[in-house]
Amino acid sequence: VEYLLALKGAALGLREARKHLVAYTKSVPGARAYRLQLMQAASLEQLVAVLQQLAAATVPRLVLQQVPLS
Repeated sequence: VEYLLALKGAALGLREARKHLVAYTKSVPGARAYRLQLMQAASLEQLVAVLQQLAAATVPRLVLQQVPLS
């Protein structure tokens, strides 16, 4: 994301980062509310905060749903 902002400028880089991040979260269960927040983020700091919230909310659930290897 920082690379996009540096390469394309703040406004365009942020818009493209939001587009990609929303696409990456399409298959994450329960991420709809976070996708809406991502699309409304107006700064890199807001994007990072939403991604941290999404990770905290979904990673433990995804780990618990994994099939045991043995």
